[in-house]
Amino acid sequence: MKNSITKKSARIAAAALAATVTFGAMAFALSYKPAADSYTIASEDGGYYSETTYYLTEEAFGEYESGKQAGKPAAKTMSASAKNTSESEQESGEFVMGVAKSVWVMEELDEDDNVVDSQLLTKDEMDDYGISTMAISNKFTQENLFGGGGGGGYSDEEIGSDSQSFYQLTIDAVVTYNKGTEKYSVETDFSWESDWWTWPSEADEEAESSNMDYIGITWGGDGTYHMESKQISGTYYDNSNIEFLQCDAEPYWGYVWQFHEQKSFFAPEQAIKNASAKVDIKKVGEIENKEAKVRITYIHTYTKVDLGVTIKKGEDGTEAKIDFLQQGSWELVMTIDGLVY
Repeated sequence: MKNSITKKSARIAAAALAATVTFGAMAFALSYKPAADSYTIASEDGGYYSETTYYLTEEAFGEYESGKQAGKPAAKTMSASAKNTSESEQESGEFVMGVAKSVWVMEELDEDDNVVDSQLLTKDEMDDYGISTMAISNKFTQENLFGGGGGGGYSDEEIGSDSQSFYQLTIDAVVTYNKGTEKYSVETDFSWESDWWTWPSEADEEAESSNMDYIGITWGGDGTYHMESKQISGTYYDNSNIEFLQCDAEPYWGYVWQFHEQKSFFAPEQAIKNASAKVDIKKVGEIENKEAKVRITYIHTYTKVDLGVTIKKGEDGTEAKIDFLQQGSWELVMTIDGLVY
């Protein structure tokens, strides 16, 4: 948030990958490798801080999935990492790549708990607020539950007539390819914080019930890939199901869903907990020696504005993006290479 704001009360929750970070000007590299055949990059491309881990093998992504399941149940377990290699190749296709990306979000609320600003934090802002990406800590004992070094945990601040809340958003995805059917499958999970270190009763200030958020999966390929199937699911903290609606669809380029991040502002246990989406795309054409990208996009809105969300083909045909009015909103994008066409 803006440093000019005077102080009231706030909660700071922090967690991320256990890592040793070497900082540069706008992009940073991590020396820590969480698993074999994987690497992590910390970056401020786009004007906010993120930590992205690329998993180059099914075994490495399986280690990540196992750790995630041990720490917090995900919306679902991805088939490519839940089964052994021979079973997954037969049923879900060959592993292409897995990616996980985490960011940290600040939201400012007025005295009536209305969100008046929301933004993805830079590393300097995280440092100013005391947010550590080095460990997940028990907020009562401050004991490190995962990772090492760094403060983690919670603290309180005074910020004038407005209060601020902070949370972590993590997106992970895996892409597989079935040679027999010539289909790519893209599966992605979204998780808001960890329910074992942030209580549901604290989530009411971290989501809005009156505005739509968006999840999109788009891909390139110059029209050589056609969407065969799609599915999405998600839950609020009270374990009720989220209702997802179609926002935009382009069978050769992507699909976008819209939904309420929180179904009732006055029910904190009804804030979003997690979501999972999947699309299967089939190869229907061929252009030799070209590679397309898959983009996972999450758009968060915090004001009542029609964003006009639409899917837009990239100029070179290797990817498709989501176009929207960037007012009272922000987007988080994760890109995966490897679609050959």
